[in-house]
Amino acid sequence: MSYDFVIVGGGCYGSYYVKQLLAARSRGKLSWSRVAVLDHDPGCRVGLAAPPDVDVIEVEWTAFGRLAFAEPELWMTGQLVPAPIAPHVVRHWLVDELEQSGCSVRDVSWPGSPPEQLPFSMVTDAGNLVLSWAPGLCPTNCIEPRKCPLTGADRTWEMPETVAQACAAAGVEHLETFVCRHYAYGVGTIGFDRIRQARQQLAELAHPCSVGFATVSACHGLVDVVELS
Repeated sequence: MSYDFVIVGGGCYGSYYVKQLLAARSRGKLSWSRVAVLDHDPGCRVGLAAPPDVDVIEVEWTAFGRLAFAEPELWMTGQLVPAPIAPHVVRHWLVDELEQSGCSVRDVSWPGSPPEQLPFSMVTDAGNLVLSWAPGLCPTNCIEPRKCPLTGADRTWEMPETVAQACAAAGVEHLETFVCRHYAYGVGTIGFDRIRQARQQLAELAHPCSVGFATVSACHGLVDVVELS
């Protein structure tokens, strides 16, 4: 049997997501059979009171990729629930896959200035591009509805499009974007089918090549760039 949801982290965020998934199922809004929660500590908050159909998997977040890609039919057929404090974990899994295949991967800083049209954009000391369309402090657990709760008007932006335009303008040759969307009851997810597709596309790239990895929602985004050789 495969996992319907894989949640990154079993602390405050993970326990909230488990609670929301259970509520959605009990009210007939969502059907699922099995959930995995990834945490290095089996005694994490979820582990202390996990329901029978929620399994706590003792593993470091960035190390999970090898386990998942080795048994994709078990781990990678449903939805990934990323932790807000570790939004770029998919990038680590895919870079590790590239390196395991013999590809040389070198981190590079964002090649250029950040886009100017957004309310917030900057390049971090680590060279990552951070973007936000939010005109202020977002409400806690905002699901990014079509009508922005800050402006009271329909959103005129989509971060995946913004990131694609920024990477094209900066000369990034290939972009893999992972979009976290509201799935149900306040839980945002990235489909594992998208992650598996990205792995295949990266394996087929001609080298050398610059690759951008973007983890985004509708309003916020994080991008970093690597050089493959």
